[in-house]
Amino acid sequence: MPCRSTALIAGLAALVFAGLAAAAEFRMLMSWTPAYEDVPQVAERYARKLAEASQGAIGFSFAGPQSVPANDQLALVRLGVFDVVFTHGSFHGATTPLGLALDAVHADPATMREAGVWGAAEAHYENLGLKLLAMPVSRVGHQLLLREPVAADCTLTGRRVRGAPVYHGLLGALGAQAVAMPVAETRSALAQGTLDGIAWPALDPLHNHWHEATRYFTRPTFGNYTYLLLMNLARWQALDEGTRELLRAHGVTLEVRTWKRSRKRASHPDAALNRQGLQASNLCGEQAEALPRYWAESVWAFTIEQGGAPLEALRELARAAGLSE
Repeated sequence: MPCRSTALIAGLAALVFAGLAAAAEFRMLMSWTPAYEDVPQVAERYARKLAEASQGAIGFSFAGPQSVPANDQLALVRLGVFDVVFTHGSFHGATTPLGLALDAVHADPATMREAGVWGAAEAHYENLGLKLLAMPVSRVGHQLLLREPVAADCTLTGRRVRGAPVYHGLLGALGAQAVAMPVAETRSALAQGTLDGIAWPALDPLHNHWHEATRYFTRPTFGNYTYLLLMNLARWQALDEGTRELLRAHGVTLEVRTWKRSRKRASHPDAALNRQGLQASNLCGEQAEALPRYWAESVWAFTIEQGGAPLEALRELARAAGLSE
């Protein structure tokens, strides 16, 4: 689906002015605090651009994990307590693993729509009482933080590495022992040496202070990190068509910008970690070549186990279009 032009968005804004009986104010939950870089760059930007385009007819108020824990936010939007949530699939895996599975799909926004992946995600969330507004994808992806560098044989054999279940297949393929451990206990385990590393998204490498107990980060990164902007479906259906189309159009624009911007940001985590004294340790040889496959297989194995047929269908759709291993 091609990106909408500025002229078209301006025309849609005119429809909103003509059709709105009253200003539309949406209450948005965000799964991260404003200190997380993509809160202002993705969620708050979406809200700001809509306010500008509608000359204030569309507005947002925000609440974060300080008010509602990230794992509980989707449920409150489904109930209509809040209107919109800016989140990631890892925060609502107990409801559906589909959002998490999207991290194994690699494609620009237009291709995601043309291949039917976006539409499949939209239909899935509609069955849960939610409307998918946008699916911005960051290509910065995921990484490992390690106490010691990758071994000379390019493996992590014998290492104990903490990771959510979605990482376990990948860690096993690299020779590591996957460890399930609460996030709150991870830093002390790394400092004490009872844990050798952690698998985590690369977008915010300093937030949890694990860099203080590790010395290396693996490259290349792997996978994508797929954000979700979801609205309560009943709230969506109550909007006039001009407002809905403006929300859609700015969702497309946001997806394109996030995809392009994430390529420019690819070196940001490296620089941040380098400043803290950490060094890159490269996965190599067959392990490096197979990393995209290890990641995709790990993601699909976990999410299909959790979600069954809808996840199998999404995997086949993505594979048929050449968008996933």
